[in-house]
Amino acid sequence: MRRPDKGCGGMNVARRAACDLAKPQRTQPYDSGMEAHHAIVAEPDRDLVRITLSGFFDPSQVDRFNAARQAAYRQLRCAPNAHLTLCDVSWMKIQTRDVVAAFTKVVADPRTRSRKLAFIIGSSLSRLQIQRTAERPGVAYFKDLATAEAWLFAEDEAVAA
Repeated sequence: MRRPDKGCGGMNVARRAACDLAKPQRTQPYDSGMEAHHAIVAEPDRDLVRITLSGFFDPSQVDRFNAARQAAYRQLRCAPNAHLTLCDVSWMKIQTRDVVAAFTKVVADPRTRSRKLAFIIGSSLSRLQIQRTAERPGVAYFKDLATAEAWLFAEDEAVAA
């Protein structure tokens, strides 16, 4: 069952469909629990990129994800590094060290660094891996979409969980 629609209200049908693609889901979004998948949607009007990652990645899949991520960031109209990123990793599996290192390099790239980065996380083990990839100010971890969006769009950094 999907989560109730939050954060995409008031959009035209095409934009809503794109937003729904990248929305976190309560059921596993794909048939295979091990196969790596990513969905990325840019929302230029909100200076936001929504990312959903699931499954078990290898380094070449991280490279493909990064290319798609960079293409999404190029759709934004805000100044460099002024955007927000919402990343749902609640269906990601525990990754190998080389994949964690590859994701760390992606997240640390100063050319695509987000002003704020909110992760929606699943298990506590994956949370520990995600925290290692993004150890910097402006990053927070949440268990649900509504809280993550509230933090992203809040002016006050004190909202972080």
